[in-house]
This record gives sequence, structure tokens and C-alpha cells, in this order.
Amino acid sequence: MIMTFGQKIGYCRTQFGWTQKELAEYLGISKRMVCYYEADSRFPRFDMLRKIASLFKVSIDYLLVNEITDPGKDFIEESYRVELMRYKDSDAIKDVVHSIFAAGGEPIREDDPNWELILNSVAEVYMKSKAIAKSKFTPRKYRKGVYIY
Repeated sequence: MIMTFGQKIGYCRTQFGWTQKELAEYLGISKRMVCYYEADSRFPRFDMLRKIASLFKVSIDYLLVNEITDPGKDFIEESYRVELMRYKDSDAIKDVVHSIFAAGGEPIREDDPNWELILNSVAEVYMKSKAIAKSKFTPRKYRKGVYIY
């Protein structure tokens, strides 16, 4: 499927789990400008194009050439890493880890050497469950690039 510049921006943004407003803040532009880019109404200058490509960890060629539809392995890994960091920092995930791994009535401490490993594992399971639920319960006509990690 051939994607336009605007569709690629929207696709990358949604894969990172960002709103248009969040993307605008990261790029230092207005939300309206992000809307223009995604609607293919306006096109960014080269310096902004470089900033967008760098932010999404994709090549400028990917953004500019409509026939290139695969952002590459680095993009998928980076979007996964960003999402993992967002969930790892969530207090809800930390509470789950504390409650699940209570040793002798005491929850695991964050300075424990295994804390990071456990936190990563729980966050990863949560993300996979979320992706599976999204692919299972989202009607087909609303699905856009659902990835199961």
C-alpha cells in the first residue's frame, strides 16, 4: 500500500502512541501544523523534515518517497522501547510488581538487583496483552497497523 507523507507521519505518531499535540510539542510547532502535515496540506522545510525523521528514527527517504512503505526494523524497535519506557514509569505497573512479588509479606524493593528485569517483564506482558486486545476487539474497519510484539 502506497502511503503519502502525511499518512506516514500519522502512522509513525500512532505507533509511538503520541497525540498530535504531543508530537507538536516534541517538534516545537503548533498542533495545527501537525494537522496540516498529516492532511498533506502543507509540507515541512528541510530542517523540520530532518527533525521529524530523527524523532521517529526513520530515513528521510522513507518520509518523502511514497513507494517506500516499510519504516525499517529500527523504527519498530524504537517505538516499542518508547512505549515500554512509558509503561515502566507508570505507577500502576510498579504497584503490580510490588504486590505480585511480595517476599515473605514484604514487597520487592526498587533497589533490588532484579527490580529492572521484573519491571521490564511485567511491562512487556502488559503491552503484549494490550496489543492482542486491540487486534481482537477493534472492529476491522477501524484497525490501522496493529502490531503484536
